[in-house]
Amino acid sequence: MSVGLVPFGHIPLKESEIIDIKTYPDFSYSVTETTIKAELYGELKARVYASNDKSLHYLFYEAVDGRAFLASVEKVRENPITMFGVRKYSYFTNGNDAPLIEYRHSIHGLCRPEPTREKLYNCSREYASNWNYVLEHRIPRMYYASSQRVMPDKV
Repeated sequence: MSVGLVPFGHIPLKESEIIDIKTYPDFSYSVTETTIKAELYGELKARVYASNDKSLHYLFYEAVDGRAFLASVEKVRENPITMFGVRKYSYFTNGNDAPLIEYRHSIHGLCRPEPTREKLYNCSREYASNWNYVLEHRIPRMYYASSQRVMPDKV
């Protein structure tokens, strides 16, 4: 996979590269996993999976309600770790990496949650669930399919 660097430390990941079976996440085992506490989400299970060709790492977070999202994709080789403990370059994934909570005005109108069902997690009124957007993307759907789990319903 040949990619060039773009501003702000992001490497463009074309849709054709996401579809390439070599760069799919290998969900048969996690490289590492831990549980963290996040102010907005509460407890999150963090899991890192390598791509089939071992060139990428996919970081997923899963909330206690079973909703999971892709947080980042990093190139493993020739990508130094910064003084902050993260890789210098990450991949721009064309929307496959999206949080479960987003500013209400940033969520596309068709993906906004129904007003009566939107109170999830510990978010204020300026935030809303972004789950409807997350479940539209290929890589999060693969996460659930790999374990033969059904994705949670729209909100």
